[in-house]
Amino acid sequence: MFKFINKRELKLLVLTAIISLNSCTREDSITNQNGRNIAPPSIEIVQDIISSGYKHTLILNQNNALLGWGSSDNGELGEVASIVKPKVISNDKWKYISSGYNSSLAIKEDGTLWAAGYNNIGQLGTGNTEDSHQFIQVGTEKNWKKVNIGYRHALAIKEDGTIWAWGSNQFFQLGDNTDVPSSKPKQVGTENDWVDIAAGHNQCFAIKKDGTLWAWGYNYAGQLGVGHNNNVSQPVKVNGSLKWKTVVTGISFTGGITEDGSLWMWGRNYHGELGIGTGNLTSNNNVNIPTKVQSDKPWIKLTLGNGHALGIKSDNTLWAWGKNMKGELGIGGEIGYRIYKNIPVQVNDEKDWINVSAGEIFSIAQKRDNSFWGWGSNNQGQLSTSNQNEPKPVMLFK
Repeated sequence: MFKFINKRELKLLVLTAIISLNSCTREDSITNQNGRNIAPPSIEIVQDIISSGYKHTLILNQNNALLGWGSSDNGELGEVASIVKPKVISNDKWKYISSGYNSSLAIKEDGTLWAAGYNNIGQLGTGNTEDSHQFIQVGTEKNWKKVNIGYRHALAIKEDGTIWAWGSNQFFQLGDNTDVPSSKPKQVGTENDWVDIAAGHNQCFAIKKDGTLWAWGYNYAGQLGVGHNNNVSQPVKVNGSLKWKTVVTGISFTGGITEDGSLWMWGRNYHGELGIGTGNLTSNNNVNIPTKVQSDKPWIKLTLGNGHALGIKSDNTLWAWGKNMKGELGIGGEIGYRIYKNIPVQVNDEKDWINVSAGEIFSIAQKRDNSFWGWGSNNQGQLSTSNQNEPKPVMLFK
């Protein structure tokens, strides 16, 4: 029987083909017909259709409709009440989503930007500090390309390659050399060659077209990766010798994947969340420069939560490391504040994982058959199951 596939499934099939061709690392021996070394091809990074925040999750389904579940105490799902089972929030066509600390931001296919949830310092970008239990439009522009919301601030890229920021500026998150917050988007610098962004707890990152990585904001644990632990009020370059494909940042730690599929981590390492073999419940294992995570295969996806990390390799295996307080690593066994893994460990032996997102202390992932799985804390319906915690992946829906 023939199976008709939609556009999203087709993209995944193409992505798998690309990955199989590009499954080599910088250390692999690659030569041309004359025996000369040549550079490995650039790895393709999995694009987000899942975004887990503090205690809620948003996803885009096969029709690009917006679904959500979990806590909506502040309206972060665009709903008055929390949702235990996944629910369609909007049947409009969406292209980009981001879940943060009780707030959410999303971009429709027409390029308009929308926000819902907690807004105590203007992190929704709507020009005021009122919470919203429904998605409301941010301004009137139709040229938004990417958006990412952190703790109480947000970053976005427009189609013209400019970066915009709003919300809290207590630790220079807006990159304007002041500590004055803004409830409306304001441009960061004047450059127009930005291609990726990441907003963390109070730190910010962006990648330019040339593959350089830039950072600003809070830096007490070295999470900016600039070689010191001082806060930074404007974007500064991180390790100019590496070419970055994507960057993500969590609670005081950061990671990125370079063009060859290598994974690098830096910042807080109390629970081994950097995955580099150190971290023993003390603060003296923090790292303030990008440090490579050893791997036999390239990485195609990375996501960070509150002390835990998850990644997918080019063979579609899923790996986890860091804190395992409520089972957020998905590896079973003991859980608790003092339980951690300081190197990546495989979640199970399956090779069909295509996407993953780390919430605060829970995780949501997608398989190739379009089933969605969850594990970790379930104290506010983050996993849509009847158990308080789930230490291993359980299927949520398909």
